[in-house]
Amino acid sequence: MEFSTAEMLIASAGLLFISIPYLVHLYLSPKQDHPSIPNFDEFTRTKNIHLDQVQSWRNHYSIGLDHEKNLLVYCRHGHYPVQTIVDLNLVDHVSLDSHFKEISSRQEKRKKLEYLDLVIHFKDSKKGSKSLPIYDESEVQQLADEYAIAKKWVNQIQQRISPTKHGGMHWAV
Repeated sequence: MEFSTAEMLIASAGLLFISIPYLVHLYLSPKQDHPSIPNFDEFTRTKNIHLDQVQSWRNHYSIGLDHEKNLLVYCRHGHYPVQTIVDLNLVDHVSLDSHFKEISSRQEKRKKLEYLDLVIHFKDSKKGSKSLPIYDESEVQQLADEYAIAKKWVNQIQQRISPTKHGGMHWAV
């Protein structure tokens, strides 16, 4: 059975017509699912923040400090974007939160890191703590320098909050 040129054109036009809604959905879907958020530099610029220290890793995470305003800026890009600013004058301390899962391979048991977060604890006990992910196995499969990055930023943040926490003059009356 042979098809004529006219039949082929009609069949092709029909397939194209049927697929138009699907093609429109594909074109518009990413724009609706992921609203446009500014990148790290644009975000700090729009908030009038001038960072003295910045670190980015894995093309997903960025963190920085504005020494003059004593602010911490954190951004995570990807499927679950986060952009946050923390006033370090309101922070009591910072800690690390990590969770491991146990993996059995043959006769050996190992622990594999699932996530690693910086946890910001505020002076106001009514305000909940804030977790800033440094590593998430669901986004990145292999751990690289994330532990070193996390420890570095715990120390950096602790140095920024320690003078306000302990260095101020307190007079007893």
